[in-house]
Amino acid sequence: MLGTLIRPGAGRLLLALPMLVGLLASGCDTPHYRSDWGIAAAPAPAPAQGRPLPEGTFDGVPRSLLNEYEGRDLVTRDEAMSWELPFKAKRIIVALLIMAAHDNWQDIDMVFTRGARWGFPDRRELDAWQVFDGDGGARFVEVFRRVAARFADKASFTCPPMVNAAQSYVRVGAEPMWCFYISSDQVDVLAFKLLVEEGVARIDYVGLFIDRPTGPVSVRSQREDPSPPMVPPVKRRGAGDMGAIRLAPSGLPEGIAAPGLGMPPPGVGLPPGAPPIGMPPAGTPAPAGTPAPAGSPPAAGSPPAAGSPPAGSPPAGSPPVGSAAAGSPPPMAPAPAG
Repeated sequence: MLGTLIRPGAGRLLLALPMLVGLLASGCDTPHYRSDWGIAAAPAPAPAQGRPLPEGTFDGVPRSLLNEYEGRDLVTRDEAMSWELPFKAKRIIVALLIMAAHDNWQDIDMVFTRGARWGFPDRRELDAWQVFDGDGGARFVEVFRRVAARFADKASFTCPPMVNAAQSYVRVGAEPMWCFYISSDQVDVLAFKLLVEEGVARIDYVGLFIDRPTGPVSVRSQREDPSPPMVPPVKRRGAGDMGAIRLAPSGLPEGIAAPGLGMPPPGVGLPPGAPPIGMPPAGTPAPAGTPAPAGSPPAAGSPPAAGSPPAGSPPAGSPPVGSAAAGSPPPMAPAPAG
């Protein structure tokens, strides 16, 4: 009766169960496919955190960048959500160094964009790897710790200055910005590309040499692509471009000189009897408080100014009519009548 309750083939399934259990317990070493159709080995187990700092520094000082920040507290997610560029660029990089000094790779998503990469210190980002490559960033942190230990605790840090217009592009996420550490011999470089993603500043690329170079390294691509600029370019358009015209304090567009007073622009004629450009028509009274030009007659119907002689009389100080002018020889006396 029991044989009638067991369906055909069930016996073979019962025999295969021990084999399936053994396969699941031993794991699988088969390579897995990534989204780009490349083959990658199964990720290795994540290393334990809290490892001691890597030893030494190439710059010949007893303390490295990691020693500088190992005593700092880890940043919080509330602080990370408030970062802006370009004002918090170094703070974001310091936050990454603090995590590396603490061997904390589980929280590095606070300082990186979702598609962050790392590779050679070249702004073209050639042959770069993903920071979050199936291991949560553990491999990157391991490499980054070894590289950061090569730089002195007071290594030179630089963010190239930008004009205000370039800063506005960076602030809204339209353009990235770059900062970098450089060794004392100007050979080793640790570069960071920062970008605003969804309104929050993050690191989008880390450029480094896995092994310290012995001299200057020239990184070239097959197409010899030019490197992007270090700072966002700002196009300075000339006055001939109507899109670049801005009003000057005089009210005229910048770069356009005002015509001379009384002279029409080239090619423009004046009708007969028209006053020169910039001069009021004849008979227009001057504004109150504005002195009339010397020698100009008063406007018709306007009262004489205080202290001015009546109309038709000579100006004050002039000799009487019919008298000799001052300094002229006296008229010759008439001869006496004979």
